[in-house]
Amino acid sequence: MFKLGYTFDLGPDAMPVDLSAAGVTGKRVNLRNARNWNAVLIKGAASSGTDPVLTFNLWSASSGGSANNTFNPDHFWQKAGATLAGTESWTNVALTGNTNGQVTLTGEQGHQGIYVFEIHVPLLTAGFDWMSVDIAKAGTVAQLGTLIWVPADLSKRYGPANLDPTLY
Repeated sequence: MFKLGYTFDLGPDAMPVDLSAAGVTGKRVNLRNARNWNAVLIKGAASSGTDPVLTFNLWSASSGGSANNTFNPDHFWQKAGATLAGTESWTNVALTGNTNGQVTLTGEQGHQGIYVFEIHVPLLTAGFDWMSVDIAKAGTVAQLGTLIWVPADLSKRYGPANLDPTLY
C-alpha cells in the first residue's frame, strides 16, 4: 500500500531561501490533523557565519491569535557533514537549556544537513492548535535552506489527490 495521504503528508513551512539574506517567518500548520509532526530543515553549508536559530511558535488561531513559545524540543535527529554523500547515519542530538521555543544548531553553519524535530501533538499546550517555525537571519555568508512539515499518523486518510488542503 502506498503511504502518501494515508500515513503521512508533506507541506512547506519555508521555501528554499538564502538564510543569510533575512529571517524567515514560517507558515502556520494545524497540528490537530495528525498525531505526530516532523519539522525538517534541509540546508547547505556556509563557508563561515552564524549557526541557524529556529523558533518554534504555538498559536491559538490560523492567523492572528495569541502566541505561546512553550514548545522547547528536547532533541532532534540530524544527518550532517561538510558534504552529504547519502551514506550518513542519523544522530540523536540532545538539547538542554533552550527556552522560548528557540533552538540553535550550534556548530552547524559549515555543514550541509538534514535536521528533524519530532513533535508529538498530545503533549502540547491545550488551546494552541497551530504551529510555525521561524528561522533567524544566519550571518552574512550565503547558506541555503528550506523547512518542510511532515505530518504522520493523519487523522483524515485520503489518496494524495484528495488530501485535505487545510492541513496547512
